[in-house]
Amino acid sequence: RYCNMAATTAQVLPAGPTLRLLQYSPAWGAPSVDPRCTKAQAYLRVCGRSYEVEDASAAAPGWSPLLLPVLRDGARAVEPDGLYAHLREGGIDA
Repeated sequence: RYCNMAATTAQVLPAGPTLRLLQYSPAWGAPSVDPRCTKAQAYLRVCGRSYEVEDASAAAPGWSPLLLPVLRDGARAVEPDGLYAHLREGGIDA
């Protein structure tokens, strides 16, 4: 069954600090053209955490991470290699 995950960019679920997921643009009905970004969105959905999606092409000038997704958790920016560990440390786990 086809599921258009790109249609919903955020979930309204338990309160907490706003998480922002910086990722590549959605395309072809997928949340992102990059499978790592799509995986990060799926993980957050399964965990039931609210989050916002930020398109990397619309990011602030000077922000150019080499790899996406990047999770912005308050003032902290977490690169892909530490994203899931950071979420688990904060009690967000599937």
